[in-house]
Amino acid sequence: MLKVLLIKRAALGDILMSTPLIRQLKQKVPGLKLDFLVSQEFASVLLHNHYIDNLITLPADSFSIRKIFNFMQFALSLRGKYDYVFILDKHYYFNFIGRLISKNTVGFVRENISWLFLRYKVRYNNVMRYHGLYYLDLLKASKLALPDYFDYKLDFGIKSDDISTAKAVLRQYNLVENQFIIIINSGGNNRFESGGIRMLPENKIIPLINRLHNEKLGKIVLLGGKNDEINYNNYLKLINIGNSASLYLDLPDVINLAGVLNLEQSAALMTYAKKIYTTDCGAMHIAISMRLFDELFCFFGPTCPNHVLPPQMGIAYYWEDRELFDQRYPLYGKKPECNEYFAKLNIENIDEIKKLH
Repeated sequence: MLKVLLIKRAALGDILMSTPLIRQLKQKVPGLKLDFLVSQEFASVLLHNHYIDNLITLPADSFSIRKIFNFMQFALSLRGKYDYVFILDKHYYFNFIGRLISKNTVGFVRENISWLFLRYKVRYNNVMRYHGLYYLDLLKASKLALPDYFDYKLDFGIKSDDISTAKAVLRQYNLVENQFIIIINSGGNNRFESGGIRMLPENKIIPLINRLHNEKLGKIVLLGGKNDEINYNNYLKLINIGNSASLYLDLPDVINLAGVLNLEQSAALMTYAKKIYTTDCGAMHIAISMRLFDELFCFFGPTCPNHVLPPQMGIAYYWEDRELFDQRYPLYGKKPECNEYFAKLNIENIDEIKKLH
């Protein structure tokens, strides 16, 4: 039996874009045993993925260079247990760790030092190309099987309990299927990236909530994590301050569920929404995994839609920051110095919102 280990520290969207690789490895290599090593924080993304035989988790900080000796010890404990190791992170540090586990390492070459640790290599240099296709390049490079580059559906499993919870939320807040709107503003605000660089700034997200609420296009549900819950409450307070009319005293048709629902429950709720407005964040990929292509509208600032939206799905997006685009951000994770992303975004001129009438 061939044994393969996949390593990916984070994050939600990147892990989901790797699921076609997981699926094709399992389907195309007979008798394959496939394990996946991921940080505990993101394990739930793969928890119900039936193509994975064993999900191995470590605390998030175990992957850091600061704990390199502990990580090396862990890697050495796996030595000889796997025939191939696929390293889905791009940093040479992870390629080095993978090499401690197996000589048959498959990974990305971003810095030249990675050539020392990888047996099967994929040059990662074009951030205008869909990232999910890069993961399939790894399968091709490994020579274990030929990938199907048209099979890039994202796998994210939800259970009947998650659907039941979503239906309970509909009843609790009097939400009618296909008659409410979801807004998610979470990009660049997670365990490994802070600052919210991919979030709409207050002077954009507040007018968005304001306009959708004003035009009575349906109740508005705000989704996200615990950090988003705090941000959303601040947005609503600012709306109240900026608009003293009684309509804005409590905003009864705007429901903040950030931090209330887990990923699976949020995914289930998305399937009942009329429209989903989101930035480039993990929740966007969750919606894509639910195949909610027509319902999605995505705002892009420092990232390129081509790199994170699956091709030929017809997903609507807004990106007016092309001249500010710095490929070092998606390529090396270097945070752009520009602090004025989304500056050209005029909420009043977004035709897609008008189509909701």
